[in-house]
Order: sequence, then structure tokens, then C-alpha cells
Amino acid sequence: MNTIFLATTLSFLPYIAYGKSTTFDLAPLTSVQKFNKWGAAGHLSLIDAYYLYNILGDQWNVTLNGVWENFVKTYKREYAGPVEQAKRFRIFTENFIRINQHNVRYIQGDTFYTMGINRFSDRVSWTILSQIFQTKEEFGRLLGFRGLRNTSRANSKYITIAAEPPASIDWRSTGAVTPVKDQGQCGSCWAFSATGAIEGQHFMATKQLVSLSEQQLVDCSSHFGNFGCSGGWMDNAFKYVKHTHGITTETKYPYISGETGTPNPRCEFHGQAIAATVTGIVDLPRSNEFALKQAVGLHGPISVAIHASLESFMGYKSGVYSDEECSSDQLDHAVLVVGYGEENGIPYWLIKNSWGFDWGEMGNKRKLIARSGKQDNDHRSTTNPIERPCRFNQNRCIDQF
Repeated sequence: MNTIFLATTLSFLPYIAYGKSTTFDLAPLTSVQKFNKWGAAGHLSLIDAYYLYNILGDQWNVTLNGVWENFVKTYKREYAGPVEQAKRFRIFTENFIRINQHNVRYIQGDTFYTMGINRFSDRVSWTILSQIFQTKEEFGRLLGFRGLRNTSRANSKYITIAAEPPASIDWRSTGAVTPVKDQGQCGSCWAFSATGAIEGQHFMATKQLVSLSEQQLVDCSSHFGNFGCSGGWMDNAFKYVKHTHGITTETKYPYISGETGTPNPRCEFHGQAIAATVTGIVDLPRSNEFALKQAVGLHGPISVAIHASLESFMGYKSGVYSDEECSSDQLDHAVLVVGYGEENGIPYWLIKNSWGFDWGEMGNKRKLIARSGKQDNDHRSTTNPIERPCRFNQNRCIDQF
């Protein structure tokens, strides 16, 4: 089980809990902690403090401080002041506890995946997440995903064929997938999903892997229904590239919105240095796992929309992911399916995310493939950009809206 550390100086007020004296084995516990280092007060519940004591022992506060310190250093956190710092510490501690509780379940064999500390650990308090984002659209906009109502569905339809897809496939190992990227502080997941799909199709057609420009899509595709760092849809990105007759490379038009949080003031692409094109778009049928498997297995990576506003997804670390709360009616994030396989009899999709290497399995995730009688689908419709010679790259997004 991964250990993650936290940093500050804590002093404790005594109390009596669970019938034990605070002057003995529960001496480190308290319902109130004073952050001496920051001069701000923070609070842990008695239950949380007791849980930390049980899993970390008498020096639980020292361990927690170490985890926090490592986190702050790793992610280069700079807070506005002691109050903000204390707030983030409390959120981090809440997530630290939930991660450890989940990983105990993993050790006991009750789940197939682990959770871990990542960039979201001081940002998202799961107890207030639903209060902040009242609708799936609001959360999706933060990540960069907007619904299909912003685009028409006039694409070609995928028709399954008799050919059996391979038992497993990982397009990363064939050279069809660029390294994991990072959308940063911009809600541009849709752009990363779209470039990943086009990159894959370009490789299928030419056997050359080229990293394409997400910044071009963020800056230039608003006339096709996208909203820069405030969300978008892969269909619209594909249509833009098709209409513009191409997309340039990441080197020629580098990504900066991850740092600025906004698009550039103007589109800087004027038809120069085209690296890849899209000649058509194909939709996969609704709720058809076989069609998706066949499309991925025979034709290449597929970019999809998923339900990401879940504690389990944000904190995912490794293993085959599954969550009963996962819903095909709450799509709020775009990713790329780059393969599928099976581990210890558990089938999974292999998904490339755009949250950097520190999230998941080096930026990737394995998600349980839904079995008959069990609804664990979080992807709905699929759209595929076609690159000459007419092979399609799939943008899969659950069934249909």
C-alpha cells in the first residue's frame, strides 16, 4: 500500500475517547489541532483522528506531517496564507484517510484497484463536491467536457463485421500512442482526447507517430462549438480539423494553456505545417461493447467520454477500476481507449488520461469491461476521425445522449 506524507507541526489538546485515557495510548489524539507552523487552526473529527492513530500508531501525526510535506514539495504548492494552507491540509487529510480505507479493502480482496495521493488530494473535498457542482455539466466544464447538445450527430455509423478482434491489444506497444500529456489548469480534456485519436489514425495510415497540437484545437475551434479551456467535444474538434484540412504538430504550436488556464487571444494556425488530416468521422453504436472492442482491436485507439467526478476515479492509482456509482448518464471527462485485455480473469479497457504521469498507472487506467447483467459502463457514444487511407480513429463516448 502506497504511503503518502503531509507536513506541518501539530500540537494536541487531550480528551477521553473510546473509554481510554488520553494520557496513555490515545495521548496523540485530539479533536482540535493547532497548526503552530502556520498560526492557523484546523480540525479533524474524533473518528478521523482515531482512525489515523490505529493505522499509523503513536506517531501518526508525524507520519501525516511527512506525507503532507512530501506532497507540498512534489506538487510545488504555494498557498495564499495560513488559513488557505490549513484548509488544504484538512482536505488532504480527509482524502488521505479515504485512500487508506480503500486500500485496506484492496488488500482484503474486496476491490481490484488501489488509490493514491495525486494533484487532486488537496483540491477536492468529496464531502462538498456535490455542493460545488450542482450538475454534471458544471463539473464536466471544469475538466473540459461538454455534452453532445453542442454538436450534431451527422457522422457515419460504424457497422460491426464478422472479423473477430484480437483477445487483447495495447496500442502503446505498437507505437500508435504518444506519451501521456497534461492538460494542466485548462478544461481541455476534449482536445487531448481528439488529438490522441487523430495521432492513432495517422499512425495506422502512415506508420509514423506525430504528436499533434492541442493548443491549436483550444485556440481555433470555437466556431465549431468548442469553448477553449471551458470545455468542448471531440466531434467538434474532428469537424474543425476536417474543415481546416489539417492540424499541425505540438512542436510547431506548443501547449501553454495548462499554465495560463486560458486560450491564446487569437488562433495562430493559418494552414501552415499540416501534420495530419481528418477525412471523415464514424460513430459506434450505442451500448455495444463488442463494437467498441472490435473497433479498438482492428482500427486503433478510440477517444471516449467517461464519468470522472467520482472520488474513486480522481484518486485512482493502479489495478482494474470499477465503481458502482459510475454512470453513462453523467459524462464529464474525455479520455482515450488505447487497448483492452484481461488480468486474473478480469477484463478491462486500457485508458490514456491527460492528467500527467503521476495520476494512475503512469497516466493510464485499466477499467473493468461491463459483463452481461452488470451495468458498469461509463462510456456512451463513439466518434472516429478518418485519416487517409480511410481508416477510422474512434472517439468513443458511452452510448448516445
